[in-house]
Amino acid sequence: DEYRLVAIADADEQFLARENELFKLDAYSDYRQLLAREDIDVVIIWLPHSQMPTAVEEAAGAGKHVIVEKPCAANVDGVAKIHQIAQDHPSLKISAPYCWRNHAVSARIKQAISQGVIGEVTAFNARLNAGGAHRYVRDNALWMLQAAQGGGPMWNLGVHWLDYIRWVSGCEFIAGSGIFTNPTGEPARDIEDNAQCVWRLSAGQSV
Repeated sequence: DEYRLVAIADADEQFLARENELFKLDAYSDYRQLLAREDIDVVIIWLPHSQMPTAVEEAAGAGKHVIVEKPCAANVDGVAKIHQIAQDHPSLKISAPYCWRNHAVSARIKQAISQGVIGEVTAFNARLNAGGAHRYVRDNALWMLQAAQGGGPMWNLGVHWLDYIRWVSGCEFIAGSGIFTNPTGEPARDIEDNAQCVWRLSAGQSV
């Protein structure tokens, strides 16, 4: 009840019209028109990962708080740029919120670990299966099949578990090693088909 949806923007006008059938918002094919409005306080950015740092910079420059979809960039340089933007605009909230952090069970897990209720934690084991690459064709998101755009399960989806484990453990990742398999079959793509990694945390645990 604290927020009111005002506007929506997307360069794909057919997609924009279809999505807006439900919300009936002011619609723009150029998100910069949306940013120019003075009655908008917060923007949520769902763009190809490679485009998000620039969009975050423009939104912050327009004085908007930003919620940006994870992993918020296509590479480490893009992430660093968003971090710098946040430092340059200390009065704005720039965040990539993660729903699992806000689950009641997650709060209990974090509490149990921090209070030593379950003893000494020596390792975490995390797995994620998110479906086949065909869904990105279905959803008109072919950029997700390109490594340069930030696609691929480790960068796009592994961030879920890396963020979560870092949060519940209170530790930082200090080293890692991984193995990736090449894709087979259609659709054509240059991202890995699946990935497995072993990480070491600052307190000595492994993931």
